[in-house]
Amino acid sequence: MLDPKGLRILVELNSRGTITAVAEALALSLSAISQRLAQLEMSAGVPLTERVGRRLLLTEAGQRLVEHATTILAKMEQAETELEMLSGSISGILRIASLETTLGTILPRALPMMERKYPNLKIETQEMNPEEAIPALIRGSFDVILIDDYRYMRRSRPPEMVALPLCSDAIVIGMPASHKLADEAQQFRLGDLAGEVWISTSASSEFSELHAYVCSTFGGFRPEVRHRTDNFGVGLALVGSGCGLAMVPRLATSFAPSNVVFRRPADFAIDRTVCLAIRETSAARPALTAFQAVLQQVAAEMQLELSENGEPRQIGG
Repeated sequence: MLDPKGLRILVELNSRGTITAVAEALALSLSAISQRLAQLEMSAGVPLTERVGRRLLLTEAGQRLVEHATTILAKMEQAETELEMLSGSISGILRIASLETTLGTILPRALPMMERKYPNLKIETQEMNPEEAIPALIRGSFDVILIDDYRYMRRSRPPEMVALPLCSDAIVIGMPASHKLADEAQQFRLGDLAGEVWISTSASSEFSELHAYVCSTFGGFRPEVRHRTDNFGVGLALVGSGCGLAMVPRLATSFAPSNVVFRRPADFAIDRTVCLAIRETSAARPALTAFQAVLQQVAAEMQLELSENGEPRQIGG
């Protein structure tokens, strides 16, 4: 009989390409990965992998099995969800991949609540950007992910994924308190920031693309980015030291040093929607339903809201 854990490893190997990457993704040792693959090959009766130089590649049989494994694992997940619903218990493991901003603000409030309410549920978290988290969710590496979506740059959503809007998060501009436009009484337009030095995320990231799009489309200038980091806390530390301005989500403002202030141009506002995303096959799982309810409670307590039609609006407070 084919081992489901072995199938999961094979799917991850097909996606990630190396045993080391699979071991990191599944939190298993290299020897455990190798043993599972060997057992799976014995059950299959044909070689599933082959060494090509230093790389371990899937054979034709391995690739065929991966195609079937995706369906098999999805059916198993549906069965496990139904059994969990019948048992009425919330237990097992809930694996979460999260944006940096939600991992540092919403989850520190939500996770202790989940632990108190559901002591038999073990929760694991990992910071991950949406570009990596969405395919990882579809592969089954995570049970739920927290991602974002922008009004001017909608994310493509795989048909297997269900995304549930959680809250809105305004995009603001961080600047040193000594900056000439830092005073809230002083109005300014986005175009007034032309010529400023900027701190942004990696050039290939969606947030960096959004930053460039917003400045060029609504401000009429191309931002001069001299410093890049995918950690908003690091970026805001650079702002505080006078290295430039940064466009960040409001949730990231809690990471900022005290000498950084946040402003929004008078002529332009942009928001993002923070979403909880799950696989359609596990949508009815009680642990996920409970987690969603706790997140919504925390979002309400933090005054994070959505507009009535589900479109983003500025966060209060």
